[in-house]
Amino acid sequence: MREINYYTILSLFIIGVFFQSCSSENGMEEITVSTSDINLTMDESPSNNQLITTIEGVTNAGEITFDLLSETPVGAFSVDQETGNLTVANSYFFDYENYQNLTATVTVNNGDVTKQSLINITLNDLIENDLLLLGSTSTVSLESPSPFISDFSTELAYNGAYLGRWGSCIGDLNSDYYCDLLRLLEVIDEKVTVLRLLATSTNDVDFLNIFMTYDDTNRINSIRTYEPDTYYQIEYDNQNLTFIDQINNTNKTASLDNQNRVIDWSDGNDFFSVEYDGANLISKTYTINGVTHTTSYEYDNKRNPFKTISALNLEQVLDYFRVIGFYSYTRRSNNISGNINNIIKINAPNGFFQNQIYEYEYNTDDYPSIKYVGDNEGEVIFTYQ
Repeated sequence: MREINYYTILSLFIIGVFFQSCSSENGMEEITVSTSDINLTMDESPSNNQLITTIEGVTNAGEITFDLLSETPVGAFSVDQETGNLTVANSYFFDYENYQNLTATVTVNNGDVTKQSLINITLNDLIENDLLLLGSTSTVSLESPSPFISDFSTELAYNGAYLGRWGSCIGDLNSDYYCDLLRLLEVIDEKVTVLRLLATSTNDVDFLNIFMTYDDTNRINSIRTYEPDTYYQIEYDNQNLTFIDQINNTNKTASLDNQNRVIDWSDGNDFFSVEYDGANLISKTYTINGVTHTTSYEYDNKRNPFKTISALNLEQVLDYFRVIGFYSYTRRSNNISGNINNIIKINAPNGFFQNQIYEYEYNTDDYPSIKYVGDNEGEVIFTYQ
């Protein structure tokens, strides 16, 4: 009996050690994570936040998270850390005429264990019936000695290929008004090198000639005026700019986004910033003399006819003018030739800007045929080639 008990106890001890060993090994089992690469084709011109695909991720224990490690172009994608949903962050980059392929690397993580999913996206070039804006008729427009197109209080001289002048007014042209006119005097290699700024009002007209030079990468590196003298040398540090005042030593700083648009700038006292959703300007914020002024923009989902007109590098020039203190452009320029869609509402709660509501009729190509301004304030009729 003692012998049986001895062997029984010994067997149970060995079995217990075996199971304990197995349990210990299971407790220290190596965590694994797996995923897969993704190659897909999608149509160009998706909307922001549109779902592109869901990245696969599997682990043998615990939970996984997803992180966007790299992308080309930068700013194109967004990934949900919990679900792995890959979405459009900036629809500008999903334009076949700008980019045919986009790539991203997403990591699938479980603690320190990580795997990479390589995403390659090819865009389909959709056939679009792009109409060329031939002209417009507005109930409010400037007196123009040359062919022009007008968008109510904004007017653009237009030679059938490029913008040659930009102008904007506030007020009733039949009574008190104030207008800014920008005439392009010299263009070299499709870059504006000399232009004239005219400030006109009911009682006065002032003008200023402005000269610009460019570096080897086609970036503006100096802006100069005479009478009064203004002279800035511009230095670039990645996406940061310093406008170095060569006369009064009052430098200004600015930042560029990944499309090389000025998104914020400061003169040391006042601060200014703008925000884009893709190509559409969606907000402005200006802090001047300690007071903050804001405005925001709402859009339709149709096509902006001014987008089809080549503006040379006029948008870049206007961006830089805002930095060096031409405040009138910060108030009245609404990215008219850059927005993809048409503005339907301007929200200006504190009066620095002008509230406005627009309504449209559209043609079969989704371009506006008539633009109605405010409460019977006026209209613009568009014609196309």
